[in-house]
Amino acid sequence: MTGESDLPVGLYVAAYSDSDAARADWADIHELACKEVITVEALVLIRRDCDGKIHEEETADDVPAGNVLGAAGGLLTGIVFPPAMVASRPYAGGLVSHDEKKEIKAEVANDLPAASSGIVVLVEGRWAAKAVEALSRSDFLSTHRVDRRSVEHAKTEFQALNPNP
Repeated sequence: MTGESDLPVGLYVAAYSDSDAARADWADIHELACKEVITVEALVLIRRDCDGKIHEEETADDVPAGNVLGAAGGLLTGIVFPPAMVASRPYAGGLVSHDEKKEIKAEVANDLPAASSGIVVLVEGRWAAKAVEALSRSDFLSTHRVDRRSVEHAKTEFQALNPNP
């Protein structure tokens, strides 16, 4: 029998050349989380400016309690993107390995060019199909498997860095 702590977690990074498409997919996945159709660990809409810096456009702070970590955008932007790429917020580490972080950084550099948008979502594997469907307008979608213990560790680190998000 598989316990909730054993469920795999998927980290999805969707890249968009069209900011309207990103906002539409953001609205779709955000609505699924708000209606509790899926449970997301963290969700953020980002923009990469002309200088290559990542900015949080929106986070999913308003979904039902227990459905997402409040202010999770900081969690995701900090653990996925290298600090040099992030325009603001303290970050936490520990969600992905050093090699995975290098792979994600390379994908972001290639697939989320300057003046583009993106959605980053952390969701349990059982919700993967719905998450992918909600990100259907993306130009590119990368997927990374993350273990639950790493997610919990990263959340603890993030909360320690951001006691009143």
